[in-house]
Amino acid sequence: MIDLGRLLVIIGLAITFVGIVILVAVRFFPWLGHLPGDFRL
Repeated sequence: MIDLGRLLVIIGLAITFVGIVILVAVRFFPWLGHLPGDFRL
């Protein structure tokens, strides 16, 4: 059961890291959010 908890924490950290990378990438590549087919709100 401890392994499952550790796995969930690692998955959560990985998802958080990917989210931060996406937020930073959008600042350096503004065209990334304006590709054909993207929704604009």
